[in-house]
Amino acid sequence: MSELKYDIGASQFANKQREGYQPIDFQDFDIRTTWPIKDNTVAALNLSHVLEHVEHIKAEFVLRECYRTLKPNG
Repeated sequence: MSELKYDIGASQFANKQREGYQPIDFQDFDIRTTWPIKDNTVAALNLSHVLEHVEHIKAEFVLRECYRTLKPNG
């Protein structure tokens, strides 16, 4: 079974997809609310060019969701 890796904020219009990562667009879920991902299940997350688009008040929440969903050492 392959490890879960997500590219958060990846758009269907992006010119290239990160190899081995499942793209999740903002239309899939609102990253400013609790993510529909179980605790400690994700090997890697990529949020390239994402946090600058999140309100400052919600940025800490987004980072906590990253921490919650990542496996130890993820």
